[in-house]
Amino acid sequence: VYKRQALYIITQGRANPGKYKIHEYLLVLHQGLKPEVIYWEFVNTLRKIIILLSLLFSRTVSINISLSMLLTTGRLQIYLKPYKNPEYYKIEFLAVMAGVTTITGALIYSQDQQNNSLNGIVFFAIAFINLKFLIEWIFLLLLLYTYKRKVILAVRA
Repeated sequence: VYKRQALYIITQGRANPGKYKIHEYLLVLHQGLKPEVIYWEFVNTLRKIIILLSLLFSRTVSINISLSMLLTTGRLQIYLKPYKNPEYYKIEFLAVMAGVTTITGALIYSQDQQNNSLNGIVFFAIAFINLKFLIEWIFLLLLLYTYKRKVILAVRA
């Protein structure tokens, strides 16, 4: 309910910037997004909710729903290009790839627990993709922090 209200306020605030004071407080939900796709954060939240709800089903159904959601939203993101900063696409792509790799690995583990060499390869792939994502994410976070700090110091000078 609150997400729908926030989406309504953000979309109305785009048409009338001074009308809603709360629009400033909801800026964090859409400040890195292009104006025509300010709803993208809500799409991400819906994706997470659907993946969590899929856990109510059997393991195979849950894995299939999760993979479908990740691949669909990943493809939609490539099509829409919702972010202003191109670096965000790289991070989001790595996040989707890490999710797909991890879920696919879970599917392989659940079907074949006897093949130790295959399980080792799958584990290595999962660990590598997730580690790459974390390193890239931390690097981007530090880069943005450094950039914002330089801007603040330049304004104060």
